[in-house]
Amino acid sequence: MKVQELLAPYLYQYKQLTLPGIGTFELDPSVNVSELKDENWPENTIRFSANAQAQADEAFLAYLVEHSGKMKILALSDLESYISNGLQLLNIGKPFQLRGIGLISKNSSGEFSFIQGTPAPEKGDVPGTSYVLKDRTRRQEEEKNLDFSSEERKSSRKPFLVIGILLALGLIAWAIFLALPQKERNEFFEDQPTGSGAAPADTTSLLSEPQPATDTAVLPMPEPVPAAAPAAADTSTGFRLLIQSFTGKEAAQAKFNNLKNRGHRVELQTPDSTRYLLVLLVNRPLQDTTYVRDSLKRWYLWNTKLITN
Repeated sequence: MKVQELLAPYLYQYKQLTLPGIGTFELDPSVNVSELKDENWPENTIRFSANAQAQADEAFLAYLVEHSGKMKILALSDLESYISNGLQLLNIGKPFQLRGIGLISKNSSGEFSFIQGTPAPEKGDVPGTSYVLKDRTRRQEEEKNLDFSSEERKSSRKPFLVIGILLALGLIAWAIFLALPQKERNEFFEDQPTGSGAAPADTTSLLSEPQPATDTAVLPMPEPVPAAAPAAADTSTGFRLLIQSFTGKEAAQAKFNNLKNRGHRVELQTPDSTRYLLVLLVNRPLQDTTYVRDSLKRWYLWNTKLITN
């Protein structure tokens, strides 16, 4: 308990209370606080004698030590601090209230006056179990226990920190994963060296005619060449893939413009007045046809066809 909460119980039990620097309070011995039926004191139950030189007696200090659980020096320090605050109130013209005892005020001439108050609700009762004076060892153990509980609360944040780090690493790995296919797409249509018969270094020049093929399952059989006039060997590379066929010119032109702006090498062919063919030009060896078609289907969902004529 706080020392200020023990002032009224001490007065009710021992009939006299001396506060340092204030004075002495005396309770009428004929009044039994525990038997009071009314909420108010009988008139003149508590009498006050002001004395600025008053000192707390040893019995009162022993009572504070026993019921507050504090060492004597700490209990005395708390009492002096409480009375000092009360004197400051009196010096600025405000009353100093003692719970369960009454109200002290100070007039313009510096004299104290007292008005008795009402009994405290406990009517002098104090906890049945007295506190045992704590030694330094016990106090240090209790402080360690408090610190330990605080450490437990702090450690509860560690799982959230670990989860946050794992999420950040996952997002970084996902971003790297998404960036890899894009890089592969950008490099896919670059010209690849095919030996001494490779295409010229200029990647913007594409042949409109496919190379005579090694893949006879896709290309038609070449016609026989007269012996008198043998054809020159075609060392070019490249082939064309049909991306989509349209029946309307506007839709075909829009799709063509979209792919062109995205950097694809495309052309729009009109074999007749009712069809518009969107063709992709690939500057790679013909034997890469299957690989190119599979890659386009995986990346862009295009079901392309090889144009052989």
